[in-house]
Formats: sequence, structure tokens, C-alpha cells
Amino acid sequence: MARIVKQGNCTCPGGEKGALKYVLTDDDTLTISGQGVLYSSGVDRRSSAPKTSILDSSDVHLSQFKDMDIERVVIDEGVTALQEFSLCGLPITEVVLPGTVTHIGHAVFMRCTRLKTVVLPGTMQRIEEHAFDGCESLSTETLALIGKYRDTPAVIGGLSFVLRPRLREAVMVRSKYPSPATYFQEPYYEGDIVVPTTVMHDGIEYTVTGISHIEKYKCTSITLPATISFIDDAWISASVDFAPSNVRIADVAAWCRVKLLKAECGYNYTEFPTRNRHLYLGDSSEPITELVIPEGVTEIAHSVFNSCKDLRKVVLPQGLKKIGCWAFEGCSGLEIINIPDSVTEIGNGAFYGCTSLKLIQLPASLTSIEHDAFRECELLKKIGLIDKEGAEICSTK
Repeated sequence: MARIVKQGNCTCPGGEKGALKYVLTDDDTLTISGQGVLYSSGVDRRSSAPKTSILDSSDVHLSQFKDMDIERVVIDEGVTALQEFSLCGLPITEVVLPGTVTHIGHAVFMRCTRLKTVVLPGTMQRIEEHAFDGCESLSTETLALIGKYRDTPAVIGGLSFVLRPRLREAVMVRSKYPSPATYFQEPYYEGDIVVPTTVMHDGIEYTVTGISHIEKYKCTSITLPATISFIDDAWISASVDFAPSNVRIADVAAWCRVKLLKAECGYNYTEFPTRNRHLYLGDSSEPITELVIPEGVTEIAHSVFNSCKDLRKVVLPQGLKKIGCWAFEGCSGLEIINIPDSVTEIGNGAFYGCTSLKLIQLPASLTSIEHDAFRECELLKKIGLIDKEGAEICSTK
């Protein structure tokens, strides 16, 4: 029976102990168990050379097991995903994955040059680009199996997408010519971009569900379908020079649900109000000034109306429960907004920089108002607390 050489908790981003545990035995087998996601340990800046390929990147995240002698990795039931770079560069020859793992992230096994055997579960949904780059010992048969689940770059109608075959989803990416060899050197979109609802590739229809690398788009306007469910967090970055200032959406309710990848609610985006984003609905030639959020919307997602300075009035529906972080931040023209008595949470910075807002009535249903929710609201002279009948309980000036 194999003897335990080392054991402990797997780490999470920031170095904190995570829910997963590892055991290394003297037969060079690493077993990972628990419930949740396996992460990498950090960034290895091993070279100052220019980036010409993902394999040559100087910003390579390291596996937290990089200093161990490991030949075989066994992931137990309960682990749900392998996050980017989490097993990168290890001298492993075999990996066994359970049915609970449905997602293998970016460059997870990159540079695992000795890797020969990969046991994938039938429940696998997605393998991100470059997950197995540099795994030169993998057989043709294994690579073919990986290809059934792996994100595939494709240029369709002059736009670039990463296709997710198993999920039948497509994500629009920054470049017109996606190629691992020129990952860091590709041209960006310019002009006016219309993102389609679906794309066809090799006879298969994919639904366009996301936008990536929007910080690299030099386009002046972008039209987004209602199928979009996420945009990367550069949408709200204060350092972005080229994020489109004219955004056309197909459906207000769908737009309220759009998630920003990796966005942090706790960060103080004090430069946001300097941007002016014009939001259009459907075929309208005029930007939205009076926004009516339809019934059925229960949450307004992080930053979706950020910097929409044209907004003058916002009508929120009964049944809304949460106004997300930075949801209306930088809407300097906003003068009127109602907060229905179904709302229980207002996220931090939700109305930061709404410099035209003079009065707001808050319902007694609120259980949480996070920090900076009304910061820099220079004209806000009165905040009232009202009961379910609309009668004012108290106010502050």
C-alpha cells in the first residue's frame, strides 16, 4: 500500500486555504479530493522577452504542486473544475478525471510534455483553448477525444469567435485572425460591430453568449443580441481607451442579467464618471433617457448601466430584489428613480457619481446598503425611508 509523503489543503487565489485537499503518496500519485474548483498558485514572471506565443508567455501561472515529484494525478468525485494553469508544467504522465469535472480551464495542462494518458468523463462540457498546448506526448486518438470538447477558434462573417462544441455556444473574441502562435499580436476590431445572435460553423449552429477582450475593441459602436449573458470586466475598467461608447441592446430584461467576468464589487472605480456611454434599445435612433425595467427582473447586474449619462429617469419593477454593485454608477444625468418595496439589497457604488439625483425614497424592506452606494451624489439633499403604503417613516437631509 502506498505511503503518504505529503498532504494538505489546496490553495485558492490570494493564497488562502481552499475546500479541496491533496495527498501525495510514495508511488508519485497526487490525489485531489473535496468539493469545488482547483486553482493555480500565482504568476511566474520568468522572462522579459516579448510575447509571441501563449507557450512563451512571461506571465505563466504556476501549479501549486510545482515542487512535488508527481507522475499520476487522480481527481476525486466532488471536484467540479480545473481552473487556468492549475496543473501547468508538471512532469505527469497520467490524469484521471471524475464525472463531476465538467470544465478544464485555460492552459491547465500546458507544458505537461510527458502526459500520455487523459481519462475524460462523459459529463465533460468544455475544455478551454490552450488547455493541452505543449503536451507533445499525447496520442492522436487522445487529441481527437479532447477536440470534441475543446474551444475552437473560428472566423465567421468577418468576426472571430471561440466555439464551445459541447455547449453549442460561441464567444466573440478580440481578433479577426485567432491563432495560438500570434495570441498576443493580433489586430482589433474597428468601426461599427453588430454581434449576431447565432453563427453557423461546419453545419452546426452556435448561440452567441459572450463577449471577450472588449478592452481591445477600437469600434465606436457595438450591437449586442439578447443572448449575451456575459462580458469580460474590461467593460468597466477605468483604464480602457477603446471600449465602445455607443451600445445597442435588444432587450432590457436580458441586459439586466448580463454578468461581468472577474469584476470585483469591492473595488473603488473612482474614474468611471469620466466615460460617457450611450445606450440604445432596438432600432431607436436616440439613446435611452427614460429606462423602464420590465416586470420579472429580480436583479440588476453589476455595472450594466454604468456611465449611461443620457439616463434621466429609471422605473424599477415590483419584484426587484437587488440593485447590483456599480449598476448606475456614473449616470450623472439621472434625476428620478424609484426603489420598490421588494428591494432588499443595494450594492456598493450602485449610484456612485449620480450627480443630478436630488431625492431618493428607500423602502423598509432594505436589509443591506453597501458602502459608497450614494457617494459623490452632490445634489442628493434628502434620503427618505418609506413603509409599504408609501408613507415616509423618517428621512435625512
